[in-house]
Amino acid sequence: MFERLLDLELELIDSTTAPSFGDDPYRIMDAPRSGEFLVLMRGSSEMVLLDSSFEDIARVNTPPSPAGWEEVDSGIIVVGGELSNELGFYRVGSGNISELGKLSLPGVVSIREVEFLPDDRTIFLTDPWRDMLVRIKLPADWSRRIRNGNISDLALEISEYQIGAEPIDLEYSNGYLAVNLLLDHKLLLLPTQHGIPDITGATAIAHAGPMWGFDIAPDGEGLRIAIGGVEDRPLDRTGGEFGWVDSFVFLYSFQQPGTEPGLIASKNVSELGMITPKVVRFRDRNVPTSTIFAAGFGSGVITELERTGETFEPVESRNVPPGTTDFTFGEGGLTGLTLANTLVDAIYSLSPSTHSADMTPSYRPSSTTRNPLNFLGEMLIFTELMAPNNVSDSVLSRFTCETCHFEGGIDGRTHYTGREQIFATTKPVQGLANNVPLFSRGGDETMASMTLAEFKAANQGDGTELFSLQTHDYPWLAHFVELPDSIGPEMLRRAFLSYLASYSRPYHPLRADSTPLTEGARAAIETFRQRCGFCHQPLFTTSNRFEGVEHEEWPTWLESEQNDLVWGAPHFSKTGIEPYVSPRGTRVTSLRRVTQKYPYFTNGSSQTLRDVLERFRYNGSDSWHHVPPADMTNAHRRLERDEINNLLDLLEFF
Repeated sequence: MFERLLDLELELIDSTTAPSFGDDPYRIMDAPRSGEFLVLMRGSSEMVLLDSSFEDIARVNTPPSPAGWEEVDSGIIVVGGELSNELGFYRVGSGNISELGKLSLPGVVSIREVEFLPDDRTIFLTDPWRDMLVRIKLPADWSRRIRNGNISDLALEISEYQIGAEPIDLEYSNGYLAVNLLLDHKLLLLPTQHGIPDITGATAIAHAGPMWGFDIAPDGEGLRIAIGGVEDRPLDRTGGEFGWVDSFVFLYSFQQPGTEPGLIASKNVSELGMITPKVVRFRDRNVPTSTIFAAGFGSGVITELERTGETFEPVESRNVPPGTTDFTFGEGGLTGLTLANTLVDAIYSLSPSTHSADMTPSYRPSSTTRNPLNFLGEMLIFTELMAPNNVSDSVLSRFTCETCHFEGGIDGRTHYTGREQIFATTKPVQGLANNVPLFSRGGDETMASMTLAEFKAANQGDGTELFSLQTHDYPWLAHFVELPDSIGPEMLRRAFLSYLASYSRPYHPLRADSTPLTEGARAAIETFRQRCGFCHQPLFTTSNRFEGVEHEEWPTWLESEQNDLVWGAPHFSKTGIEPYVSPRGTRVTSLRRVTQKYPYFTNGSSQTLRDVLERFRYNGSDSWHHVPPADMTNAHRRLERDEINNLLDLLEFF
């Protein structure tokens, strides 16, 4: 099997065909006109208006990769995208959508979420690229100006706040702004007054691992907080399996500044078959309640949970295809919910008769076509299909790859690898094809060997990894692509490898906006070449040290939207960051999208890139990322302050 997988790997890497990953219906809301829905398409960068029969009646282009939106005035929607610094403003009318204009925000790189405080004329947004919360104060006549399309000349008051690693979600209630810091594993609760957040007065709910979704509601003078996330304890690989990584729903109460939020109840929802709940929602955000609606992204379970003492019990559950990222409420409990699903690129509407996992979508973009092998591979990465026989029992867990690789990226953990006393920070699964070794734990040189190893590890090392999937057990699979009745072990691995081979890193937002290199970044090119270039090479692939570009060409590549380099090397190095994963040291890591990694180094000992550069020492052609103070001599030179600042500018373009 290995040889056949290796042949497939070589064939895919040599291919120039760009795969399609679908339109990705990511967010959904009730449109201003009753019975209609607005859908945000993350993959196709569009906003679509659906009528009450789920017919596509209008659509408009949005900023690239839209993820956040908000209704800021009657029928006026503002949209932000992860690959742009622009906010788009749109008017939604009877059967139509029109663009009013776009607002470019200097200093912002990426917009993940948007929240509007109408009483304070304030828009908040998160920029996960620069770890910022951004506050935009609108002028008194903002509504008239926006409706007239006079957006570019709005007099704005913009404030930026550095708040932590990868802020991905925002909610406002009862005088508090809540921000989910995915990689810091914290939910910040910021008191606000007149639309101004008190950063120094923040209270944090901190967990051992990431929180994927949350909701807040008023509770007296404080908040009721619902969270969906990974089990609140360190990942444990002592026995070889991925231990203590079940999915949980948590309920907290927070009463006043200066007090700690109290955990009211929690539930291991992996026991209910719900994995990676990205959507947790109170029915009414204006009423304190202990009832939570939660949907598993990695499994097809959506549940109404009611608090019973310190835990939750399901009131009602439905099976739907995995991949839910948002929903709107109807008249009843689960009945009437309308779901946005990014994995199968569809909208579902729940009714009393929809109980089956093969339910027909209410809406699916006609442009959506998927390669069967890639589609199956995506399901293996993001759903329970890769380890369908896992159980949630003590250390054993039911999970998906996304439990550690949120949206194909990382989770901010530094965890025990199961090998000697070696710990490692999480590596993205995006861009693995040209970035060996594929995981530091095993050091695989090919995707073929990594694929075999990952199936074994995901299935808790119990020898059950050579399973077959029966499509009648997962009827939604064959509902969208043509698959055999029985999917054997080799086809599963071919699908896994096929998807990862094409799963590249997303475009760099700075390049998508055609942002030129700054003066400081250009000045740092020679410093980088001399001090860092031997290890972090401008290669197309780390499988071959001779396939790269000369440093004279770096500016062209770093300003190009389409081109990308790995900035790694196919060798090991002893840089002083211990413990080493091999007697030869540690394999040189890629610096591609380095500003989005966290924490830094295999042992997670640096929280910022500035700290990485301040720790750097060199002596001639020798260099180290860490030198113990007892070993430091005058021969260990450090980077100058200007060199560090310029390198930070340059690394933003990697």
